[in-house]
Amino acid sequence: CAFVFPTASSPAIRCPTKIAFDPAISFDLDHVVALSHINAPSFVVSDVDQAKGASYFFSKFLDKETITSFITFLFLFAGLGVALTNYNIKLFKELSTPGDISVPDSLTDAPLISLPLTSPIPLPSLISVLSRIRTSDDLGDWGAYKKRITGKTSSPLTLENSCLWILKEDFRENIRTSRKRAEWPKGEDGYYGGQAVYDKWSKWVRSSPSEIPDYVLDIVYSTWSGSSKISERPAVDKVLSKIFDSDGIFNEKEFEKAVFKGRALRFVGIGGFLGVQAVLFGVFIGPAFMEFFEL
Repeated sequence: CAFVFPTASSPAIRCPTKIAFDPAISFDLDHVVALSHINAPSFVVSDVDQAKGASYFFSKFLDKETITSFITFLFLFAGLGVALTNYNIKLFKELSTPGDISVPDSLTDAPLISLPLTSPIPLPSLISVLSRIRTSDDLGDWGAYKKRITGKTSSPLTLENSCLWILKEDFRENIRTSRKRAEWPKGEDGYYGGQAVYDKWSKWVRSSPSEIPDYVLDIVYSTWSGSSKISERPAVDKVLSKIFDSDGIFNEKEFEKAVFKGRALRFVGIGGFLGVQAVLFGVFIGPAFMEFFEL
């Protein structure tokens, strides 16, 4: 049944019941009639009404000006947005996990070492990198990058020539293809990692630089570059002079300090980059987007 007010055309039944629709308001419903007796309009939406609603939506939000603006927005920013999103996902993964290393089959049973702010890595692979570095000259051709972008380089190479760099990608390739005789780093107490590791893995260190994982190379690279993908020669020489003394003795504590500093700078750089994006979006990009689409 339904509750209606009496009219001249509809017979009514007296009903003194009081029904509250709101705590502060109540109604005296004088009559109750069967729903079948009510001659009320139907609330079923017809096909015509649906068509009118769809027409209103398309005319309101999908007019020619809005479509043009949307296409312009995609043309200008869609590619950048996709690339930035993918890069940010990669950065978030790096922040949540210090490193994801794919170990080659030849290192599956190798002893692991945990350095500051890193995931455990195969010790022989780290030693393989360190065994091929004593001075900045061992990193490769410092003029290669400048040659690629300008077609020429300065000569001779000097510490004052700070416009010469080595990129991370070049460093990886140079170490993996290095012909320098591997010199296992030795500390005051003997071979780095211990005599047992040296006896078992010295052959691998000498003959398998091509199997060094990227992540291990990047750890060493970060000791002088921090969060940068470009190495400057003075910075490399400064770090190496602390890791190896004048007699070539390896200082494990100084190496771990350099790793901690480099990895920390890397994470600070990532956090700063994400923070700048958040500020730019909140202050400029978000409001501009709302204004662009008149939302």
